Amino acid sequence: MRSPLSDTLTPGSLIDEKYCVIGSIGTGGMGTVYEAVTTAGEKVAIKVLHTRYICITEVIKRFHRESRLAAAIGHVHICEVIDAGTDANGIPYLVMPLLDGCPLSALTKSETPLTWERLQTIVCQTLSALSAAHQAGVVHRDLKPDNIFITSRNGEDFVKLLDFGVSKVASPQPGSVYTKEGAIIGTPHYMAPEQAKSAKNIDHRADIYAVGVILYELMTGKRPFVGGNANETIFKIIAEPFLSPRRLNPTISKTVEQVILKAMARDPAFRFSSALEMRQAIKSVDHTPSMPPSRETSVPTEISHSGVPFDALNTTSKSINTRIAFIVFAALTAVAIAGTLFFLIS
Repeated sequence: MRSPLSDTLTPGSLIDEKYCVIGSIGTGGMGTVYEAVTTAGEKVAIKVLHTRYICITEVIKRFHRESRLAAAIGHVHICEVIDAGTDANGIPYLVMPLLDGCPLSALTKSETPLTWERLQTIVCQTLSALSAAHQAGVVHRDLKPDNIFITSRNGEDFVKLLDFGVSKVASPQPGSVYTKEGAIIGTPHYMAPEQAKSAKNIDHRADIYAVGVILYELMTGKRPFVGGNANETIFKIIAEPFLSPRRLNPTISKTVEQVILKAMARDPAFRFSSALEMRQAIKSVDHTPSMPPSRETSVPTEISHSGVPFDALNTTSKSINTRIAFIVFAALTAVAIAGTLFFLIS
């Protein structure tokens, strides 16, 4: 059995006298997931909150809210929570079906590169789940490959979206507190700029941005923003441009790149207005491999706040800088000539 201060449940441990632990599946930021079996012999997955959080009311609320939100949304591509409670040591837990498969992060490492048809299916199912969540007034806020679980149904990929523990509920009831003001919640690499700034008015478009980042990573094998630590990554997301997908993988079609860049626009106003709109764009996209861009061809690095490709702004900026440099050079030359003449005359 687990001691009150330990995060480890050993095989054979009982939870609430209803679930017998078989072994650990994995550990995340908020808790550890175990494989267990019910008294009826059914295998399940149980997420148990880390003991270091049991005195933090806000974390406890988030943990319990995950079960309520999953039930409220009730979508086929969202992993349901079938039970919830507190163990003998006062540690909250959630019980979910034991899924057979792996997270998208593991799938890409073992089977890279995935075909466009397969990626299209996985991303469209993810967007369907998000659309249902958004219509229920829920923003996931921590979308990443680890939270997109790929199982199989009738021999086809079948997505189950996981972990609504840090989600945001739109228009909460008066007096409800869901997140601490000013707190940055989520995984840095997939955060939207407004989320990285800890803006209070984060909406469903933060999830759309995250899907864009995931698609970028799946298509190029790289993340758009990578820093030496979380703070550096967040700074880059807020302030720096990123390489366009086609610069990293020239075979990506222009239409796929346009979908990614629109989803990842720094200004939410320039992104897809809904998960369904992005899903439709992906379903109808032409992914005929493109010819590699020539050196003379300008490939946009990113979409600016105004919707203008960053390279277009960058080109304008370079032109202005060239003019300024020429003027400065001419002024310095004139001063040098005048000084020489003055020296000769005197």
